[in-house]
Amino acid sequence: MKLISIVFVVAACGGGPKKPAPEPINNEVKTEPAPTKPATAGQAKVITKTAQGGIVELQGDRGVAMLDANEQMNAHCGVGNYTITQEGEEAVGADSAGSEVRTATAWRVYYACNK
Repeated sequence: MKLISIVFVVAACGGGPKKPAPEPINNEVKTEPAPTKPATAGQAKVITKTAQGGIVELQGDRGVAMLDANEQMNAHCGVGNYTITQEGEEAVGADSAGSEVRTATAWRVYYACNK
């Protein structure tokens, strides 16, 4: 009696479950809008402006107002083309009630355009 052996060879392609195709890389640069300053937080008021420079008064939040002042000085002199020569609180007015004299002050920035 003859024995017959049958051998089945099963070949699998890929060796297991199919892997999903990789997603394409998104090279889009996402930029966030520049922070905006609240309208009521602070602002800069031009007091004097000449060809050589000027004086800007900071009102409200000094940090926010200084951002506005920088924009105004850049517009007047050119971007970064100015030097702050003096900055500080100064008397801008006074009134009296009886024997008491009250002095109003404001923070002012003096600047010169670089030539």
